[in-house]
Amino acid sequence: MEWMRRAPSRASIECMTTPPNPATPGLRASDADREAVATRLREAASTGHLTIDEADERQAAAYAAVTREELVPLTADLPAEQKPAPPAARPRGRRRGPLTDAARRRLAVHAAVVGFLAVFLVTRWAMDPAPWFWPAWPMFWLGLSLLLHHRVATRRATPPATA
Repeated sequence: MEWMRRAPSRASIECMTTPPNPATPGLRASDADREAVATRLREAASTGHLTIDEADERQAAAYAAVTREELVPLTADLPAEQKPAPPAARPRGRRRGPLTDAARRRLAVHAAVVGFLAVFLVTRWAMDPAPWFWPAWPMFWLGLSLLLHHRVATRRATPPATA
């Protein structure tokens, strides 16, 4: 109830409707401000800039802070935040690994089913008096499914990147 002691004895409409100035000392800290400082302290502890005990003490102080002024000294002696480097561009060309035997078998079964259905559809079209080649659309989707199956299988076979 410390804020009650600091409150003026008489409230006015002007003090209730005037937007707060961020440069004003004593501006109350929000939960987002406290959490940002706590996150920065956790990162500093994980990189070795703070010991676990120091990080715990500073985090407790961050969560107990009432004003933004109280948050500033908690991170003042830490190095400036470094943004993570953007991921390196993947080289063009062959970037997929070889298929495993199980993936190769599943892909072969899929190809056999697509081939069987394509032969069946073309035979059915040859026996049907349809004036246009209607099996083109089902064969397109069957071929697309086979292509996507191959791409997914080779992507899963890619060895994990070593850092």
